[in-house]
Amino acid sequence: ADMTTWARAAQNIADEQTDVADTTDVADPSDRAVVAWVGYTTPGPQDVLLMAKAKEGGKRLADSIRGFSAVRGTDDVQTNVVAHSYGTTAGAVALAERGVHVDRFVALGSAGLPDGLDDAQQLHADQVFAAQAKDGPTGNTGEGDEWATFGREKSFGHHVDPTAQSFGATVFGADGGTGSEGQTLSSVLHHAPVFKDHRGYLDRGTESLHNVALATTGQDELLTGTRSQ
Repeated sequence: ADMTTWARAAQNIADEQTDVADTTDVADPSDRAVVAWVGYTTPGPQDVLLMAKAKEGGKRLADSIRGFSAVRGTDDVQTNVVAHSYGTTAGAVALAERGVHVDRFVALGSAGLPDGLDDAQQLHADQVFAAQAKDGPTGNTGEGDEWATFGREKSFGHHVDPTAQSFGATVFGADGGTGSEGQTLSSVLHHAPVFKDHRGYLDRGTESLHNVALATTGQDELLTGTRSQ
């Protein structure tokens, strides 16, 4: 019904990728594209703790990735999936399917990956990254991520935390810090991807978005708060 949030989030990623590429030798910005993919019916409060929508969305995303790979053929193209909240659940379903491959998978504020996917190597991604802002009181916005941990712990079938050391993803910071060029980066204070105070996971000026841009342009060594799990 409303693509405004995801159009803005996609634009923010594209802009931040351009910013972090200004002083590096990574690919020219004109060689990149960011797609806001909403190819399934996202869950409401009544089914966000269940797996049905993730399975539906995951199969459709897998088809999209396979189709993109088929169209590009032998072109030297890198493909990343940046997923948020329940999107990480659906994204993990997609990346566990046969015939699907991406260069990087980034999970933000995960509502939980499917039970049984206990290791990043089970995903068909060359690199897996994850981040979650500090826990905020459940349902109270403005004090941290108020829903991610609740979504995992109360779920029926998607309990896996991609930021857990045992999972094996590269975990980067989302709680504020100093960026790769010495700039001050804001902490994420909401579960939302973008928010009116610009403190969502994909808002400009946040540590989270800065790290997403670095991760998806192959600049892992500049990630802030990074720790190999």
